[in-house]
Amino acid sequence: GEIGRFLGYSALLAAVINITYLCSALIHTYIYVSIFSSIYFICIDWFLIALVHFVILYTNTTRQKYYTGIRTIIRLLSILDNAVLMMNIFIEVAVHYVERDTAVAYYSYEIKPPYTAHLIFTYFLIFIILYILLKKIADTPRHYRTQYTLIVISILFVVAINAVFLFVDGNSPIAILDLSILGYSIGLYLLYWSSFDYRSKQMLESLSLTIFSNMDQGIVLFDFERNYIMHNKMAETMVPQAKYRDRMPIQEFLTACDLPDKEAEIYTLQRNALKINYRKMRDLFVLILVV
Repeated sequence: GEIGRFLGYSALLAAVINITYLCSALIHTYIYVSIFSSIYFICIDWFLIALVHFVILYTNTTRQKYYTGIRTIIRLLSILDNAVLMMNIFIEVAVHYVERDTAVAYYSYEIKPPYTAHLIFTYFLIFIILYILLKKIADTPRHYRTQYTLIVISILFVVAINAVFLFVDGNSPIAILDLSILGYSIGLYLLYWSSFDYRSKQMLESLSLTIFSNMDQGIVLFDFERNYIMHNKMAETMVPQAKYRDRMPIQEFLTACDLPDKEAEIYTLQRNALKINYRKMRDLFVLILVV
C-alpha cells in the first residue's frame, strides 16, 4: 500500500545518502566533494519529506485538512532549497569547503546563511514528524504506544548525533565523520519493524497478556516440563498460599494448594471447597502446556 511505498522511497533515499556521504568523505578532489555533498544534502530533504508522508499515512492523520496546506508549503520550500544546494556546486552560496589534513573527510564545512535556512527547513520537517507521532502517542491507549515511541526515540537520537557534527568545530576529532548517517538505516529498520512486524506480533502479545492478566478466572500456566511459567491476578487472589517463583515445579504448587498430583492436563479448583472437578470448569485452571 501507500505506507509501504513511502517507506520504500525513504529506504532508497537513505541508501543514496549513505553512498554520497561516503563518497564525499573518501574523495579528495574538491569538485567531486562538492557534487556529492550537494546530492547528500538534497537527499536528506527528500528523505524527510518521504518520512512526513509516511508518518501521516501511518498514524492515519490524512483526514486532517491542514496537512494538505503543510504539504504544499513543504514542496515549495524543498524546490527552493534544492536549487540553492545545486547552485552551491558552482558558487559557494550555502557551504564553503575548507581543506584539512585528515586521513578521511578531507574537507570541513563553513556554513553560510542559505545553508542555515536549509537546516531550519530540515528541522521543521523533523518537528512535523515528531509532532504527529507525539500527538498519536497521546491519543493512543498505553499498550499500543511502544511502536510510535520507538520511532520518536530513534529520530531524536539521530538528530542529537547530527547536531554534534554540525555545531562542533570542524577540526575536532569527533566532527571528522558524521556518524548520524548510520541512523538513517537503523531508523528505517525500526520503521519497518513497527509498521509490518510489531503490529502483528508484539501488539497482539501485549493485548493477549492484558486479557490474561485481567480475566475473572484464575489461571496458572506450567510448561511441558511441569515448571511454572506465569499466573494472573485472580489466581494469586484465590490461592495466596502458593509462592510463585520462576520455574517452580508443579508439585510444589499442588502441595501448597493441597491438591493431589494427577497426570491430567487440566485441574479445576472450586473456589470454596478446593476440590477437583473434572466435569465443569469453575474458577482456577492449572494448565500444562505442551509446546
